[in-house]
Amino acid sequence: MIYKFLLFVLITFFPVLGQHFQVHAQTLRVVIPEQGSNHTRFYALAGKADGYTSLSYSGNRFRTGDKATGYAHVVDYALSPDGRFIGLLIRGDRSMYSVKIVNSDGSLFQQHNGVMILEAGDRSNKIFVHNDASFTIRNNIAGFTMFNPGGTELERVFNNSGSLRGEAVSELVQSRRGRQFVVYNPRIVTENGDQSRIQLIDGGRLSHFHTFTEGALVGLAISENADRYVALVSGKAGGLLAVLDSVGRVQRKIEVVTNPSRLFVTDDGRHAVVTSDNRVELYDLDSGERVASTATRANVVFAHFESASDRLVMLAGSSRGQSGTLNNPSVYVINTAERSLLREQLSDTFHWDPDTLPLTLKKMDDLNWMLLGLNKPMRISVR
Repeated sequence: MIYKFLLFVLITFFPVLGQHFQVHAQTLRVVIPEQGSNHTRFYALAGKADGYTSLSYSGNRFRTGDKATGYAHVVDYALSPDGRFIGLLIRGDRSMYSVKIVNSDGSLFQQHNGVMILEAGDRSNKIFVHNDASFTIRNNIAGFTMFNPGGTELERVFNNSGSLRGEAVSELVQSRRGRQFVVYNPRIVTENGDQSRIQLIDGGRLSHFHTFTEGALVGLAISENADRYVALVSGKAGGLLAVLDSVGRVQRKIEVVTNPSRLFVTDDGRHAVVTSDNRVELYDLDSGERVASTATRANVVFAHFESASDRLVMLAGSSRGQSGTLNNPSVYVINTAERSLLREQLSDTFHWDPDTLPLTLKKMDDLNWMLLGLNKPMRISVR
């Protein structure tokens, strides 16, 4: 169902209170250079500054680009943080699955047969690919098995909280450079309310990193150098943005919008964007100050802050939760330094896989970006 409504935009900038945004002399242009089916996803091509390609995933069949042949019985797929590899988890006989690691252009890099899945067929089965072509398999809601680039099993870790009241499926997060990755329980139900916990994977073992008693963990990001961890927590007292150092000590806590839904952090870990359906807040994590706050009547599904140009780029539209379908989309580009906003309404309908292939903004040139992860690439430019 497509919902039609008038779009109302309210933007407030901090710390200059009460100052209205301007309609700047610059213009925003959004171009869709290619069309894809509902099952097509465009992503960045590793090693090429302006390159991108596509994949198709439908009915457990996966193929890349224009290749006629593909891979069947694919349970899950994932990209490595640096975009060089795609990992495919392929259903096999009972608990014995196979894993294929392909290059970003779709050519086969490694094939591993006889990969054991402890709870094969579980809905939580998932693959995570690392920058060196090693990979990790989530076997169930809390169990992970790690493999080296040659496909040899290294270690198994179990992130069970032990709560008798239950817990959500554990997630794994990596730094972009692959220097560190952690697992976390986003929601642990206790008699005192929801909690969440982060644990490091170090030498094939789990070590406690931090526990949040304030509520459930909505999102977690690791800076490029793995020297800063940024967590978004939602609890009874409201939303909380926490900045932690490399050993799990809290460096800063910031109260944010109630019921936060998404977290986007810059690679250097210095700025964070928090969304809550139709609201976006931008924070400077060094000072703790809120730089900008914007509200629309459409859900914000993606936001990215480019500190070099002081531009906040957002995609909003009619989307229900994690459905992966976006109607009535709008693109926003906000100049946080000059307090100006540009917006363009689009007529297209877009599709993406929120839990498998996150949306990313690739810089092509000054004030020129490509939004990828959708079934249609989107070129965004300011002139």
